[in-house]
Amino acid sequence: SRIYGPNTPAGELWALSTGGRLDWVSSDGGPLHFSAVSVANGVVYSTDMSGLLTARDAATGAVLARLPLGGPTWGGVAVASDYVFAVTGIEGSSGYVVAYRPRG
Repeated sequence: SRIYGPNTPAGELWALSTGGRLDWVSSDGGPLHFSAVSVANGVVYSTDMSGLLTARDAATGAVLARLPLGGPTWGGVAVASDYVFAVTGIEGSSGYVVAYRPRG
């Protein structure tokens, strides 16, 4: 029911209703967000240049978790089954994929 994306220069994320109304904008700002976001199970996932994977409530934009990736990232986030995947350190040959899943 929403469209999500990054405001790259301001380091913010936003959500638009399908009618084009701005539903929320993240208020924390931060480093650049070059990559697209992913949405699954009511959570918006994003990565940033400081090397963090951020999970936000899709309805409100509230931060649910921030997880370190071990280096800056320019790649996006993929969600499959119970896993959230992100790439990091993608300059030269030092890149790798990070996978997270909920404890359970």
